[in-house]
Amino acid sequence: MAVPLSLRKRYPLRSLECIKESHKQFMAAGGKRKKVKNYMNCVTEPIFDIPIDQVCLPGLHITQGIFVKIFDLLEDACHQLDLQLAYTYTEESSSSSSFTKYAEELHKLQVAKAKLAEAQDAMQEEIANTTKVTNKEFAAHDGPFVQGLDNALQSFGVHRQQYFGGTFVGNHIHKALQPSNVECLSSCMVEVAKAKCPALVASATREQTRFRRSLSLLGQCHQIYDQNYIDESQCNELETLIAHFMEDFRSSFPDSSIPVKMHMLEEHTVPWARKTHVGFGLLGEQGAESIHARFNSLQRTYHSVPDKVQQLVLMVKEHLLSVAPQNVAAIPPPTKRIKQ
Repeated sequence: MAVPLSLRKRYPLRSLECIKESHKQFMAAGGKRKKVKNYMNCVTEPIFDIPIDQVCLPGLHITQGIFVKIFDLLEDACHQLDLQLAYTYTEESSSSSSFTKYAEELHKLQVAKAKLAEAQDAMQEEIANTTKVTNKEFAAHDGPFVQGLDNALQSFGVHRQQYFGGTFVGNHIHKALQPSNVECLSSCMVEVAKAKCPALVASATREQTRFRRSLSLLGQCHQIYDQNYIDESQCNELETLIAHFMEDFRSSFPDSSIPVKMHMLEEHTVPWARKTHVGFGLLGEQGAESIHARFNSLQRTYHSVPDKVQQLVLMVKEHLLSVAPQNVAAIPPPTKRIKQ
């Protein structure tokens, strides 16, 4: 997938029939999971008999996965700038962060090496001790550039989760891809460089340019395919934007892999949009996930009902009335008791 779409060999699209056939071959070969990759990973038959081309792509997860990929690259670029900064870092600080300790020890190492020419024997032990510290580097989150990136996120109310691999929630992805926030994220490196080490401004500016471009293109793609409906002109625009985004990503990050979600964006998003003219915002996974959260809330409400089936019936009834309140009129009134 590192090769551009126009230069790759095109393979037939998969169907329910080919999935069933691959599963049949897998089971005939013994059904050993370690060999399932030779059978298109078809461990089981399809659960639902729904043609694949009628299944909406997970738009939010596509954007989320690609954003996290680019953000990790941005964070790594900040860390590399922190490593460069450490060689020139002389600021007096009472901070006990691992970066400060690293920079101090690195400075000691440089001073020690300079003195070694005059008194090699006397300084050999200090060089050995400080080398042990600098070989371990420092925690990435302690570096001024990475801290500047975290501050940029917090400035518009976004933060990484402490679980699920440090990813972002959906609403934060929408917010982070706003043009003003993309500018804030990409420019934070230059601001830190100006404050801490002007010699790194040129390197930080180069990083700012490539990350601003990638995130801006992703944001424009997301804005179109996240809509409810997509007309033909928007399909054409989306096709152009995705092509520009993938071309830019491959040239800006030549050593980075192309994840599956990027493949889905590049190869399957526009065909879906042209066929259905429906965006991921209408048929994507976000609606199902919001219902999941709603049912979690209802489960807490009815958790005291001992019969699990009755508990589920009550939950479904309340959910139905909340999404279709006109059904309340169809509920028969309670029968009045006849007084004797």
